[in-house]
Amino acid sequence: GLICIILFPHSMAITMDLSNHPFIVAFFKVDVDKNTAASSEAGINCMPTFHFYKNGEKIHTVEGGDLDAIKQAIADHK
Repeated sequence: GLICIILFPHSMAITMDLSNHPFIVAFFKVDVDKNTAASSEAGINCMPTFHFYKNGEKIHTVEGGDLDAIKQAIADHK
């Protein structure tokens, strides 16, 4: 949807801004209409949803298109 089109360029910019940090930030765009099994398995309830993982364990979720909340979660969990 429109929110994904607006947020996706920001996610790429965040990734580039953090390229010199000693941790990895990766954004994956999934079409939940075509991948209902994946969205169900991940527990996606709204669009967009951002899951944060550390050492393979999900540690945080941001639901909705709040760019500041996404940036804050990255800062909090780095």
